[in-house]
Amino acid sequence: MKFLAGIVTFNPEMERLRKNVEAVISQVDKLVIVDNGSDNLSLLQTTFSEVEVIPLHSNKGIAAALNIIGQYAIDNHYNWFLTLDQDTVINDDLMQIYMPYLDLPQVGTLSCLYRDLNQEDSRIYSDKFEEVSCVITSAALMKTSVFEISKRFDEWMFIDMVDYDINFEFQRLGYKVYRVNQIGFIHEIGEAKKINFLGRTAYTSNHSALRKYYRVRNSVYLYKKYGKNATTKSFLVQCRDEFIKIFLYENQKWQKLSAMVRGLIDGLKVKVEKNV
Repeated sequence: MKFLAGIVTFNPEMERLRKNVEAVISQVDKLVIVDNGSDNLSLLQTTFSEVEVIPLHSNKGIAAALNIIGQYAIDNHYNWFLTLDQDTVINDDLMQIYMPYLDLPQVGTLSCLYRDLNQEDSRIYSDKFEEVSCVITSAALMKTSVFEISKRFDEWMFIDMVDYDINFEFQRLGYKVYRVNQIGFIHEIGEAKKINFLGRTAYTSNHSALRKYYRVRNSVYLYKKYGKNATTKSFLVQCRDEFIKIFLYENQKWQKLSAMVRGLIDGLKVKVEKNV
């Protein structure tokens, strides 16, 4: 078995990225960084001279960068590739956590639990692993042979929810997404803050207006692309709840809410080829 890891960067915070690189480099056969036009590219290249850095020279989006990582795995005969955000720091034993599950039936992607530095998670998982519909890009281990026959990451989506799209694509091909119920990495979803929302504990993401735009636009896009099901419907419900949370709790309300409205309009306008 050969394992590749790929980190997508865009103006990374260097100390956090250093921890990321140090955590993963000894666990895989090769680590590459695909850079989306960072202003600090030269610093990135000199700091991580032991890592192959593939510069895109402009921000082509996370989907395009992930496709380059996947194609690198195909071209260089890696059996699996691990995708990482620039601010993800994996555990020293992440790949050991995944090893017992590489031969699960029709496995296409493996993921695991993570600890969000800004959120509490009191959920208890009774099973060692389970089949799920969606997992995030960070620390997702993807089977190269399945990626090779897929339609790849959807570059029109640019950034948000491209991970969920590739999950659906693998499932369309008859492969499964499994989550190992062990904590394997540290991650942060936006700058989450705890709130009391409709009588229950919830979190605001505090993402930028641009991210709010893509979240809504791509939620509508996935609904149209894969049809109505429990998961695509939940994306729209989450957008509705996010709209309310922004109105009640977040700063820059007008910029974020107007960005969400634009995302809704653009999502409704775009023509989509159904992928079912």
